[in-house]
Amino acid sequence: MYWDSALHLDLFVESMSRERFFQLRSNFHVVDNLARPENCKDKLYKVRPIYDCIRRRCLELQIEEELCVDEQMILFKGRLGVKQYWSSIVLNLVERINREHAYLYFDNFFTTFNLLEILKIKNIYAAGTARLRRMPNVPFTSDKDLKKKGRGCGSQDEVQHREKSRKTYVSVSRPEVVCRYNHAMGGVDKIDMLIGMYRIFIKSRKWICFILR
Repeated sequence: MYWDSALHLDLFVESMSRERFFQLRSNFHVVDNLARPENCKDKLYKVRPIYDCIRRRCLELQIEEELCVDEQMILFKGRLGVKQYWSSIVLNLVERINREHAYLYFDNFFTTFNLLEILKIKNIYAAGTARLRRMPNVPFTSDKDLKKKGRGCGSQDEVQHREKSRKTYVSVSRPEVVCRYNHAMGGVDKIDMLIGMYRIFIKSRKWICFILR
């Protein structure tokens, strides 16, 4: 699409041809495989220079009072030996927080009762959507009883909510925690949308060979 004559994107057209871009993408390397040290156990060795560069830039970002954590899934058909645990990701990221109090938001991909307990000990106020099967032995109020109690206590505001049955918008009250969660996570959701629109799909050679068979 970047080389489409109808778009007139000179930045791409004048830099290289489309065929050269495809060739470079298929043979992209950032380290010399022949220079790999013996007994190297670094599973990220082949991308270590890029990884370290991105990490240095991220560590230079200013820590704000309201923070959010989100995941980004990348389609991949090969094998990957790098594993990470969800709670560990959040705990590693919050090590940089040097405020007396901070507000952290995340979705149900990370929310667990143990994680919320640890964050509370660190004086980090956390909020996130939850999956009931990931919150074992937690005495949640049933949805039926929650509907009888209304939309919670504390300050509330009014928002427009679309009712599917009547196909129209109605005014409903919104609890403060929902308002703050939507405000903190709104930017992340927009980034996910933009990345999805411009994602480049790269198939590994192993997957291509399987298709050709």
